Amino acid sequence: MEAFTAWCSAQGIETRNVEARQTDYAGTGLFLTQDEEVSTPYFVRIPANRLITTDFLLLHPDACAAIDGLVGDDTEQQQQSLAERLDGPHNKLAFRLFLAWLLQHQEKRKNGNNDALPPTIVELGPYIDVLPSLAWMKAHHVLFLDPTNEENSDQLAICRLLEGTSLATSLRAKQMHLEAEWAHLCSIAAAKHEENDKNNKNDASCAWFRNIALDNWLYADALYWSRAVDLDMQGGAADGTSKPRLALIPYFDFANHAPSPTIRWQLNDQGDLLFVRAADTPLLQKDTELCLSYGAKSNQELLFAHGFCLEKNETHSKSVFSARPFLNMDMDDAEAAAKQIWLKQHTDFQARLELHDFDDDSDEKRPRDRALTADGWTRQSIAAMLLIVLQEDDGLRWQWPQNTDNGDKTTKNEQNEADVALFLGDTRLTSLDQLFDLVYADDLAPVFQLRVLVMLMDVLTYHFELIRENDDVQDNFDDDHAHSALVSAIAIYRNEEKTRLAVALRSMIALRDELMQMPIVNDYLLAAAAPEDDDQQE
Repeated sequence: MEAFTAWCSAQGIETRNVEARQTDYAGTGLFLTQDEEVSTPYFVRIPANRLITTDFLLLHPDACAAIDGLVGDDTEQQQQSLAERLDGPHNKLAFRLFLAWLLQHQEKRKNGNNDALPPTIVELGPYIDVLPSLAWMKAHHVLFLDPTNEENSDQLAICRLLEGTSLATSLRAKQMHLEAEWAHLCSIAAAKHEENDKNNKNDASCAWFRNIALDNWLYADALYWSRAVDLDMQGGAADGTSKPRLALIPYFDFANHAPSPTIRWQLNDQGDLLFVRAADTPLLQKDTELCLSYGAKSNQELLFAHGFCLEKNETHSKSVFSARPFLNMDMDDAEAAAKQIWLKQHTDFQARLELHDFDDDSDEKRPRDRALTADGWTRQSIAAMLLIVLQEDDGLRWQWPQNTDNGDKTTKNEQNEADVALFLGDTRLTSLDQLFDLVYADDLAPVFQLRVLVMLMDVLTYHFELIRENDDVQDNFDDDHAHSALVSAIAIYRNEEKTRLAVALRSMIALRDELMQMPIVNDYLLAAAAPEDDDQQE
């Protein structure tokens, strides 16, 4: 830490009666060494030229050379400068590549072999040294959990704690994405190396990535997302009018999160980043920890990005489930094809179902036309499920512009190219929101609602049982693991999700029973069953 403190001073990073200390709960934290004075303008000042932004990268030719050939496809590399590519969708990839490149050279620099190191590595070496190690990240970050690693029984037990939760699904998707991304980058590096050999070029700019293992790529990604700061947030309030200006900021990393922060950050007119006392906070006393707010993040977000949870987090998590299992993917089925193509035409549609917390103890009467949203489901989730359960017999019909009377005979090419129109009765559907209102205005709304309800109850029951089946796992951890930060955080999160599912299920069961008592539902079910009864009598 002394070497890093000296480096910070040499870089112009200014601290006023602040020091970094080890904590028992969150690694390193920032603390005051004496009472704050009224005249203190700021606690920490980090110069603008020490903020590791896109501009910083572009001022370091060795860093640019290392990532240039890996950012964007061949066409983009030929038509756009690196600066143009960094200003687009490849910005986050470039930063993670930069981090991976820095980390790869860390051991060489630690061994004192600075002569062979790129200048940027030497310049940022002390900052790299204080970043959490790969070994530490493997023990404290969910991204490294591998449910297929049967040789590590402790890790398998931790994975079981997450089974059935939304985080488990998100985690698997993230790991698969990163593995595919890593494999793609490895193939680019190998292809460029082969091309250089073939043409006798002495260009090793991309060669370094061939030595990056998957764990190293996960490491760079986890470090980036736990440390990247959006400079447009200005201490927590983004204006939403521009693309994020993301930065890695030495020393900023030491400030821990608190729901009631003692400090906030801001940029001055010179672009320097300052730590100042949070609004409506009295003068701070000696040994007070200087904590920031990372934003209004749920425990799922905090665990996924930072590896911790809050016991009483006022920002609630949500349970997210894929809607794809309910979508008939058979494009030879005209109805299924029409629904899928219609949904693709609505770019705001996401094939997921979201369940939020709600007040189960409320005495307010459930609104009939908003029953399932009152149980915590989002309006779009219910609208998507209504589209899924509605059939031609319910008045749902579709129309292809090239062949309006073709029905099931519409070709796949016509389907793929068509701007399909969906109708409910005589009304053309223009949005899921409109579908929601039309269905709930129909006399048969309770019937359609019951169909959706039964399907969603199956989803919740499945996930609830997966979580419940592993309730005994935490009890089986020995004392060392029972007090580990990662296990404790996962326990907080999974208990939240289990409670959310249980509360929703209890309310939905009561709603199902109410719907089953409605005459219109009973009449519909009897009418639907009548043909089958007639067949049995014959």
